[in-house]
Amino acid sequence: HRVDLVVPVDFGGFNMYLCRAATARRVPVFYYIPPQVWAHGTYRLKKLKKWVSRAGLIYPFESELYRRYGVEAEYVGHPLFDEIERDPPSERVVAELKHRFGSSLIGVFPGSRRQEVRAHLPVVLESCRRIRSAVPGVSFAAVCPSGVVPVVREHLKGAATEMTVLEGVKPTELARASRLCIAKSGTVTLEVASQLTPMVIFYRVSPLLMFLARAMTATAHMSVVNTLAGRTICPERPMTSCDVEWVTREALRFLRDEAARRECRNELRRALDGFAVAGASARAARSALELS
Repeated sequence: HRVDLVVPVDFGGFNMYLCRAATARRVPVFYYIPPQVWAHGTYRLKKLKKWVSRAGLIYPFESELYRRYGVEAEYVGHPLFDEIERDPPSERVVAELKHRFGSSLIGVFPGSRRQEVRAHLPVVLESCRRIRSAVPGVSFAAVCPSGVVPVVREHLKGAATEMTVLEGVKPTELARASRLCIAKSGTVTLEVASQLTPMVIFYRVSPLLMFLARAMTATAHMSVVNTLAGRTICPERPMTSCDVEWVTREALRFLRDEAARRECRNELRRALDGFAVAGASARAARSALELS
């Protein structure tokens, strides 16, 4: 049977081959959530121009970059907010977390892949130890996908700082219950931002990957939240070593300075205004059907 339309979603490593195969057979391609070339290298835009009929973009700042390279694209919005509208954070769960951990809870998001957790947790745990030493009343709780929970628990054995790993709790629920979050760079920062919770963002990579990333990136910021705003709202840092001092310093600033925390919340609200709206999936579907 002839295929009328190919709709690859995310996952550029495989889907770029699929786009090329479809184009060779003259089948139109609507690429929903194409590779994030603004962060991972604009060289892919030349291939997207050859193999994609139209791209459905999830970030507004991508549109100009695609237009510059002559790639047909439409900004449709981020499907995360469809999901949050469909399954919002439970006020009951948030209230239970606040009752259990108190008003000085720090939410931790160490990563969704095993190698991320192994790279990030040593930084987080030592930072948390120093934070608690400076502010004795704080509590720490982490949320991560079930597949990496065993890795997190392994790292917590014998750790100098107690941290609770929460299962069955959504990132948005922990973020809403927290005074501050420490998060690895990625989509989870949008989930935290959707709850207007200040955060400290970092990502640890090898020196080689750091060198390559700086050569290929098309944005001045590492995190999606700051890229959306066009300025630094939440402190962020890519790091090649355990820069515990920086994470600790930025976290303590938000814990101690209520004015800085309030300003961060206001800036997050402004950055998400007009962006954090549901309907992306429906807009993407309509755009895709125009090609079929």
